[in-house]
Amino acid sequence: MIFTSQELDRVLTLHEKSYGMFRWLKDAVSAGTVTFDAIHQSTDSTDAALEWLQRFRDSLPSSILDGLTDMRAFANLLISYLATSFELKAAPKLTRARRQCCCGWCSWGTRLDYVVPRTPSRNDYHTAEDLKRVYLKQFVAELSVEIPTEQRKLFARNESLSFELAHLAYVRELVRRTEFASQGAGVLALWRTIAWTNSNPIPNFRLMPVRVLDAQFIVEAVVKQAAAA
Repeated sequence: MIFTSQELDRVLTLHEKSYGMFRWLKDAVSAGTVTFDAIHQSTDSTDAALEWLQRFRDSLPSSILDGLTDMRAFANLLISYLATSFELKAAPKLTRARRQCCCGWCSWGTRLDYVVPRTPSRNDYHTAEDLKRVYLKQFVAELSVEIPTEQRKLFARNESLSFELAHLAYVRELVRRTEFASQGAGVLALWRTIAWTNSNPIPNFRLMPVRVLDAQFIVEAVVKQAAAA
């Protein structure tokens, strides 16, 4: 997948806004200022999320929703955080309610105050390496070149090249998550690779389109050099 500036603007804006909405909803659920008691006709999580977002749009942060045109992609990313970055710390106690929707979206929303950040496991980092290899294979194919297997291994052995490739693999997974496909916590391991240092998050880190384009330029140059060797 070769990224354009326009595509990066779109997916990274969706990423930032959906995560902002996730954090806002988590706080609002804890404070009891949002509800998930409307019964949805669809059992599809994305359809239900879209209906819910439309129903309550006037009471949701305009700073997040204003300007959004692809609400389905936004909803898919929003839902994906429980598969990638967060997990339940404990099973919530069941409560009886006169009206309680059992769709995936409402079940997800009512549990938000029980979720905590995930810690990627060793296997998650192995998955992240697999995702980088998958991206590199696709990238090389789209460039219509061939490079020896030994040269491809350079991206795993060279720390700097591996770091650049992590940016591209992460954005590829972002695109897939807008389509409701996710590799789970392996995606979080990719994020920790690019947005954390010394086991701590980089303060005020934002993944910007220009940084991804820089990574793509570096990876493309190395691939073409290897193909010409």
